[in-house]
Amino acid sequence: LNGDGQADLSYGQRSLAYEYAAEAWRTHTWFGTGPGHTYATGAFTLDTPLLTVAKFGLIGTAILVIFLWTLLACCLRTGRRFGIRPAHTTIRALTCVMVAFLPFGTPVEDKGFAFAIALVVTAIGAASARGFEDLVNQQDADAHPGQMPSIDRKSSSPAAAGSAK
Repeated sequence: LNGDGQADLSYGQRSLAYEYAAEAWRTHTWFGTGPGHTYATGAFTLDTPLLTVAKFGLIGTAILVIFLWTLLACCLRTGRRFGIRPAHTTIRALTCVMVAFLPFGTPVEDKGFAFAIALVVTAIGAASARGFEDLVNQQDADAHPGQMPSIDRKSSSPAAAGSAK
């Protein structure tokens, strides 16, 4: 290397990827090029953080950000309402990893992203359902002391643990 960035093949490819993505975004600002667009490299993807706005445009990127923000808000809300569970910690860690990797490329381009989102939705639903069961058990135990709760979760419910003694 002679100290010039252009001498590095990886740098040169990334510079081109930035140029292609910026041009695609300039020409398709609002709706993007779409997920099936082939770029000048002959590929469907580019190694640049600009790929999300190039592919989905401002409107699609806004919808994606709102969707991800809603998932995070649901996670935080269920954590406050029903208590922090391992799923909440995992979702927070996934969010931190996604934000940390943004400068290196778009996380929505990877197939694993769809699976991660599906797992996040499942985890939020499971934490909500489990928290709701615990809430019903506690309310039932408060309303009818000395009786078994309507949903029997002996290992985790405070009401069930108290009635088992």
